[in-house]
Amino acid sequence: MLGVLLLGVLFVALTRTQVGRDELRDQVEGFVEGELQGRLQIGRLTGNLLFDLYASEIALFDGEGNVVASVDSVVLRPKWWPLLTRREIQVDEVLVVRPRVTMHRDSAGVWDLVAALQPRVPSAEPPPPLTIRSADIEVIDGALLTSRDGSAPRLVAEGTLFDVTKTEVRGLDVRGALDWTPDAVAIEVKRLAARLPTLPLRIVDLEGTLRLDASRVALDDFRLVTGETRTEGTRLTGFAVLEAPDDRALATVPSAEQRLDLRIAAARIDLAEVRRVVPASPLADALALDLAAEGALDAVDLRTLR
Repeated sequence: MLGVLLLGVLFVALTRTQVGRDELRDQVEGFVEGELQGRLQIGRLTGNLLFDLYASEIALFDGEGNVVASVDSVVLRPKWWPLLTRREIQVDEVLVVRPRVTMHRDSAGVWDLVAALQPRVPSAEPPPPLTIRSADIEVIDGALLTSRDGSAPRLVAEGTLFDVTKTEVRGLDVRGALDWTPDAVAIEVKRLAARLPTLPLRIVDLEGTLRLDASRVALDDFRLVTGETRTEGTRLTGFAVLEAPDDRALATVPSAEQRLDLRIAAARIDLAEVRRVVPASPLADALALDLAAEGALDAVDLRTLR
């Protein structure tokens, strides 16, 4: 009993003093450096750690010492008990202020951010399953910038896709939630807004919930609004489900057996915007659309097209 009491006193002391916070920061930085090819740096850690955790001046470096991601500040309101008892990370609120990701693709096609996140020593054993839950995630004024050496990827060179290796995303604001378990993933986007000045394209509002499990991929309650004014841009809603006809893993099922259920209702599709994203598209101007389709993936039955 006395040992439990002393452990509790030690825990409170460490979580409410700067010494304890500095120790936690060093442990987190050391863990990342020991496990991944990249290196994490946290400028300052404040809060009482028990209920509120504030981190500022955060940077992720690649193996050559270049910054590939940075964040001005992060606010977390964690729950520690689920992590200690059942390997479950629960965070009531996550606030990320001004994250900036600068991804560079070398001539061999390797992205520096992906390389920084690779394990330092590959493990023969898969890590134990982990559950991550957060009811409220907010990102304020994020940015993503990409660059490359060498030639463009094949899809870009063919005009099938805009040059994702030379683009910018600015003013990224996101509200959402995450539920990640060993069996299923649910990513809810309550609101997403951003600017892509290199296209140019403005996303006014993007909403929807992506649900993934072994046999099913679903996009529920999807809504997209783009454009600078109400008289331009794209406005559409819908949902999509791709699933196996039984409990088999979707990745192992031939496309002829995978089932698609798709519904799209578009008040307006700006085909000039579509052509910026897909340069090879022959379409132009704008259209309204009401689409319903279902069936095997390689033999979809188009039920409605207006």
